[in-house]
Amino acid sequence: PDLPAYKMLTSAHGASGQPIANLDKGSSAFANGMHQVEEGARLADAASLIHQVQALMWVQGHADAATALATYKADLRQMLVDYHADIEAITGQSWQFPLVAYQGSNEQTNVGGSSEYEPVVARAFYEMSADHDDIIAAVPSYHVTYSDGTHMVGDSYQKIGQHIGRVLYAVLIRGEEWTGLRPREVRAYRSDEVLVRFHVPVAPIVFDTDAVDDPGDYGFEVRDDDGTPAISSVSIVGDDTVRIKLDRDLGDNPTLAYAWYTTAGTDAGPSTGPRGCLFDSDTTEAYQRGNSLANPCLRFKENII
Repeated sequence: PDLPAYKMLTSAHGASGQPIANLDKGSSAFANGMHQVEEGARLADAASLIHQVQALMWVQGHADAATALATYKADLRQMLVDYHADIEAITGQSWQFPLVAYQGSNEQTNVGGSSEYEPVVARAFYEMSADHDDIIAAVPSYHVTYSDGTHMVGDSYQKIGQHIGRVLYAVLIRGEEWTGLRPREVRAYRSDEVLVRFHVPVAPIVFDTDAVDDPGDYGFEVRDDDGTPAISSVSIVGDDTVRIKLDRDLGDNPTLAYAWYTTAGTDAGPSTGPRGCLFDSDTTEAYQRGNSLANPCLRFKENII
């Protein structure tokens, strides 16, 4: 379809390696962002155009590996409230543009020791994107290549950017809701079986062990009060459902995790660290480099009901 005649202005005001506490209102990074919005408004006025901010892209998290989950979520919420208010004062726009984030897989590389690690920021974006319309978890990063286990190679940063760009197109241009590939229902089908039904951008779901090395059970893990039951089999049922068969009945307070648990200090990447093999069937290829933009499943941990 024909697209509206937009002129796009992009800018970057991030600060490398910083926790969110150093990026919120009052920081130089935040002030730089407001200056860029002011300059965008000035250029638009000079050209007799209307200037409004459409989205804020957020690529951050590694530096908050040891931050409490509640603290990170509160700081992120307040930061976005401040962005909305200050940008409205500059542009006059009243609508609340979305923060579009990637879900990292490298937090554990910033944690010492060798104990088990569960993500903070990846969890925050998974939960907050479900609870807030103005926060979008675009894509996880376990399927791309890292140069040192913590930082991606250049092509991988570009690929994550291409995923985010495709989400921006869907949300801002086409007016679509974006869930990404994520669970919509996690149920105990039988006493020793779990069914997971997914939101799927492009059905059907598939296991892709070429894109990501199988960490075991395609990245799924079940736990309950009695421990970690072994998984006998994992299979895809229909276009949107995964069936997980266990070697024993579920105990109390069972959970299902995907690409979730890892060990502190473990490198990130498609062959190490927290990862999984579940993708949708999107055949979109990026214009540059021809990267596949099939959607990997978001990292998650859910109660089994």
